[in-house]
Amino acid sequence: MNRVTLIGNVTFDPELRKTPKGTPVASFGFATNMYWKDASTGEKRENAEFHSIIAWRKLAERVGEQIKTGNRLYIEGRLKTRTWEDKEGVKRRRTEVIASNILVLKSKADKKGEETVAEKPMLVEEEVSTEKVPF
Repeated sequence: MNRVTLIGNVTFDPELRKTPKGTPVASFGFATNMYWKDASTGEKRENAEFHSIIAWRKLAERVGEQIKTGNRLYIEGRLKTRTWEDKEGVKRRRTEVIASNILVLKSKADKKGEETVAEKPMLVEEEVSTEKVPF
C-alpha cells in the first residue's frame, strides 16, 4: 500500500499551472517536524523534513485559491518518484507526495492544546475506495 499522511506547514505559496491539455496542477513545499528528548543529555531535539506536494484537477485549483505560506495542513496522498536527466546528462531523482486530500488546520491551538479543523473543510480530489484493499 502506498499511502502518506503528513501534518506540517506550507513553506512557499503554491504554484498553479496547467498541463498542455489544460489540466490544473499545483505544487508547493511542505515541512514536517519531529521532536524528541536526547536520552544521553536530556536535551530537546528537533528535525525538519521537507516535502514536495503535488495536487491535480479541482484539488489543485482549491489549493491555489486557499493555501498560503505558513498554513498548517493535514495531507493524505501517495508517493511518486520521478527520474530524468538534466542538461548535463546527470540522472536526477525526486520523490513527491501526490495529494488526494488536504485539510486546512487552524494556525493556533485550541484551549486544550489540540489541533482543530478550520472552517473550510477537506479539499477532496477523488474518493479512494478501500473495497479492493487485499487484507
